[in-house]
Amino acid sequence: MPEWISTILIAAGTSLFVGWFISPRLEARNRRIQEVHQAREKFFQSVCILEIGCARLRGFHFSPGASEAAQATLRGERDRWLARIEETSASLIDDADSYINCFRRGWEWEAALMYVTAARMLWISSWPVAAKLVRLQELSKEAATAFQPRPWRIRAILRAEGKLDQLMEKLLTDLETNIDSPPR
Repeated sequence: MPEWISTILIAAGTSLFVGWFISPRLEARNRRIQEVHQAREKFFQSVCILEIGCARLRGFHFSPGASEAAQATLRGERDRWLARIEETSASLIDDADSYINCFRRGWEWEAALMYVTAARMLWISSWPVAAKLVRLQELSKEAATAFQPRPWRIRAILRAEGKLDQLMEKLLTDLETNIDSPPR
């Protein structure tokens, strides 16, 4: 058999083998990896929504000289922002099963679940809104740093992980002992 025919047969056989056996597995693996990245992104986006929403509300003040119509509009905006925080914290805890497994078992997995639980418990507590905003922003800021999708910032991430652990532990202790009002 001429050399060029064996070369063509080897190329065709390799192509068929890759097309039938390797490509479907790579596509399935790619889909799973993409789903993990999308779930992490959804989680990170929700954490950022909580952090930014709290910062926005903490910096929000009614202007004393504003008209009734302006104050009504501002109250509506404030209520909308509070509702977004309510909705985001609820969806984080409700949808935990859809994204929590995108984290590695161990610290990341436990911290993500603990963050979601602490954030929701804080938001549904009887604490004044101002106290909730301060604690939730502080907690979300550290969570955003700890779970950020930028592994080259390893020192900041490790520092945030330690601080996030401390904040969550303190918050959960405060919530267990003082569910009706924040500690002084």
